[in-house]
Amino acid sequence: MNQNKNKNDLLFRGIVGVDLEEISRAYGLNPDLNKSKARLTNVANRMVESVKDEVERLREESGKLELSIRTINLNEKGRPIELKPLDTIDFLEWIEKSWEESQVYRRFKETLFVLLMFRTDKQGRTIFIGDKLWSMSEDELQGPVKQFWRQVKETTEEGIVITQVQQTSRVIMKNNLPKQHDNKILHAKIKASNAADLCSLPDGRTISKQGYWFNASYITELVKDIHGRETIIRTKKGESRTNLEASQAVRIQSDLNEDGYPIDEFIDIIRRTIPSYDKRRLTAADAELLGYRVDDQLAIRLSHPSSTAYLEQLIFSDDYVRTEQHRVLRTDMAGRMLKNLERHARLILLDKGFYITDRCLSRAGVSEKDISDYRESVESYVTEGEFFTLVSLRNDGFTHPLEEIGFEDLFYESILLRVGVLKSLRIGKAKVFIKTLKKPHPDSFIEWLMGEDDILSMEELQSRASSLLAIFMTEDDLITMVNRSNHHYSKEFEKVYSSHDAYLDSIYE
Repeated sequence: MNQNKNKNDLLFRGIVGVDLEEISRAYGLNPDLNKSKARLTNVANRMVESVKDEVERLREESGKLELSIRTINLNEKGRPIELKPLDTIDFLEWIEKSWEESQVYRRFKETLFVLLMFRTDKQGRTIFIGDKLWSMSEDELQGPVKQFWRQVKETTEEGIVITQVQQTSRVIMKNNLPKQHDNKILHAKIKASNAADLCSLPDGRTISKQGYWFNASYITELVKDIHGRETIIRTKKGESRTNLEASQAVRIQSDLNEDGYPIDEFIDIIRRTIPSYDKRRLTAADAELLGYRVDDQLAIRLSHPSSTAYLEQLIFSDDYVRTEQHRVLRTDMAGRMLKNLERHARLILLDKGFYITDRCLSRAGVSEKDISDYRESVESYVTEGEFFTLVSLRNDGFTHPLEEIGFEDLFYESILLRVGVLKSLRIGKAKVFIKTLKKPHPDSFIEWLMGEDDILSMEELQSRASSLLAIFMTEDDLITMVNRSNHHYSKEFEKVYSSHDAYLDSIYE
């Protein structure tokens, strides 16, 4: 583990002992806007970008193919305050690939890590304490890490045991994947953003998205040489102050008539009064004087307790929400929230940027249980490996009480697209579904459509698509799918062949 001791403080010796706010300013970030959970990562990316040529040289010298920037924030005792996942566990890949082909093997075999270490004291001040280049030793890779890989693989193959555990105010789901006490270096842990953030298991069940993480004890040991030395604190925590005069604030407030703005638009409004104003100059005190609070993406009125509360109120103010309705709904922060609400079935996507809310669903008598039951009913009804559309499904006799409500097909398609054993292909404007654990490829679709035939005319292929899927597919859409597959389309003969070789054989014959 300590083979990299001579590679400490190579990059940022000059800012050891400097607090996060001052470092943010030095690297072009406004500390009053850099308040999210990603604040350390934001600063770290700017730091490494400033020395990218040197970092790339060190990577080449190490012989590693990849570079990974990791921030570590320690408490005063030298333990990490928060653990961060290394990667998401793809259970399907985990059981199919060998050790040398596995995600976790490549992660540590091919990666040089740049560790940027901070320490946060009891007063909440975060200080940079040093950097370190590190790569995993072969002994650790072939020892505890391989053992962890094997534990996850065997547990998945045997069937992960998922257990409901009643806590004081909620029910949580526990599993038997390796915990911190099971391995010296790594453990598996939930990586989901909420209860509806799921992934598929090889046996067709779903589980909350999982990741693999370093153990806290391993990180503590890894960085103890840097934490243990004396660090002289070179800055004092400053207070946010206003740069605005009272008369300027009054003029600016007259232009602020909405409860929320994207941060760039908020600054543009201030510029109407102060042309030289920019993002670096904005402080929390400036925003408060104007009646707003700010973060890295939004400025919202102080009457709203947080950006999250404001966005949620905006989203659920009506039965339907369109992202084009308000500029704040087109920010990255709002996009992540919309996605999470969709996963949690509080929103159903009807079209790009257009959602129906659970307020409308509730009035129609639709619950989360109804939505889950619809998807599970379709999963049970269809045959594995057979493509279908909503129209062909209904023509085949499938019925469900939820369909009696009469929403548009986009509503029902969105339900089927939730995590489970149903996957989809978009062909032109149509969504075609299949019961499978892996994302379908155009080649599997064309192969299914052609059946036992090695050669079909485009007209025959269109006819077969219409018969099997009960929808019309244009010639251009089918040609696009063929060209994305291993099959061959001859424009001259207007035919589809099982392969390019089959096309050549037909010519020579």
